[in-house]
Amino acid sequence: MAILSKEPITKSSSIILKSAPIAEDGRPDYRVCLVQMVRLESGPSLANVHFASNGNAYLQLQELLEYVTPDVIVGDYNIHTWSLKKHSDIWNAKYSESTDYKDYISFPSENATFDHMLLEADWEFEDIKNTDGLSDHSAMVFTVKKVN
Repeated sequence: MAILSKEPITKSSSIILKSAPIAEDGRPDYRVCLVQMVRLESGPSLANVHFASNGNAYLQLQELLEYVTPDVIVGDYNIHTWSLKKHSDIWNAKYSESTDYKDYISFPSENATFDHMLLEADWEFEDIKNTDGLSDHSAMVFTVKKVN
């Protein structure tokens, strides 16, 4: 997980979320559920996330939004796009979701999208690019800009 920025990061902290409950298929969550929070010099806050991989990751997104409401939430949600959209009431229209801007595949072996960006309403997507071959996930580059 990385955040690349053209400007300095002025603050950084981590949040360890609760493990997701055991999934209906009996799979526990074996991953560390990490959120890396940063604030950029120009003011926006970003949360870089790695949620559970057992089907209950949306509960960790809900937990995150109970603690903080960053301008950007990006990373490995481990949530299929259709499931994320099913739970869109979690963010109450405060954010736009990256696949609403452009369809893309972020997990080529399953022809699926597990990596997403939620973007607060004061921001908009300019471009989304992905590069395969670096890991089992595509490297995602989301380009965004502040709305006037």
